[in-house]
Amino acid sequence: MHAYSAGAVVDPTRPYAEIWIGTHPSGPALLRHSHASLADFLVAGGEQPNLPYLLKILSVASPLSIQAHPDKQLAERLHSDNPHAYKDDNHKPEMSVALTDFEGMCNFRPVADILADLELRSELAALVGGKASLDALSNSSSSEDRRAAIHVVFSSLMSASKEAVASALDATVIAVKTASERSDADDLFLRLISYYPGDVGCFAAYLLNHIRISPGQAFFMAANEPHAYLKGQCVEIMACSDNVVRAGLTPKFKDVSTLVKMLTYKDDPPKIMSGEKVDGCSVVYKPPVEEFQLTKTVVPSGSTYEITAAKGPGMIMVIGGQGWIGVLSGERQKPESRLPLQPGSVYYVADSTRIYIEADHAMAADAPSPDLLFFRANINQD
Repeated sequence: MHAYSAGAVVDPTRPYAEIWIGTHPSGPALLRHSHASLADFLVAGGEQPNLPYLLKILSVASPLSIQAHPDKQLAERLHSDNPHAYKDDNHKPEMSVALTDFEGMCNFRPVADILADLELRSELAALVGGKASLDALSNSSSSEDRRAAIHVVFSSLMSASKEAVASALDATVIAVKTASERSDADDLFLRLISYYPGDVGCFAAYLLNHIRISPGQAFFMAANEPHAYLKGQCVEIMACSDNVVRAGLTPKFKDVSTLVKMLTYKDDPPKIMSGEKVDGCSVVYKPPVEEFQLTKTVVPSGSTYEITAAKGPGMIMVIGGQGWIGVLSGERQKPESRLPLQPGSVYYVADSTRIYIEADHAMAADAPSPDLLFFRANINQD
């Protein structure tokens, strides 16, 4: 979508990392036939030009950068000080719903788990402050103590010299490969260093939670929490922002000092969500933010489904199956006209609009998936 909006030709035979659907200027959605921007279309219709959320599909083949997203106050300052790197002044809470088995690193691990691995990996322990840091982790009884101890460990790691990091990485590789047993963190460390040799971010395997979720499960990332996506495909929704503060596992711009200062240093795993059942076809994922929610709907082959009116601007994105979509007016149970649905179809839904969905019979449509699967983005309806 970003390539298309920038004037490049999208090759359907090539893999792409992400599709953006929204009004953010870094990758604005365009109307299929006129190529006008969605923002201009909304203005022409008397609506607000900017959607409060940005919808994406991500396809992660290799680990992505260790990063966090700023809160509103920090975003405003970063944009003012460095608008080239920080494109807007908005915060960027985000939620990801897995389409395939999905892996990521999110939030700091419990202190006891960090301590256990540091005691086994002396090279890393020395890099993050040695005995003093281990003692601080071991003696941290309150949440404040734990955060302070993790802060020291992470800031020491990220401020270490390139020479010290390179030496510790080499020594850790040898120690892990010759160990009689390996932890999950050890295996992840070796995996990361195979992609990013020499990168200090490889040590995040010992500091951040390694999560695995199944299709249909989701997790939410609040502002100022570290994370990195490792593998899989997901639907991602976030506040309308492109602000990313990176610190490792990337050749892109890094802002280590900002990341070290901004993080909350909570040692909690992210909450894994399975969605709340709406009816026999839909589940809704509602994060603790007002800008967005996401509904996953599966309409069985040959069935119809009505999407009740919702407040605010909506978006429908088809993932699998084929069918039809139309607008219901008044008391009508069927639309006057219909438009096709197929994988990749995206439709904007205006405020308070009732929508009719009809899933084709799989055999008649010659569809690879027997059911129609789509996601619907809205502002949070609570």
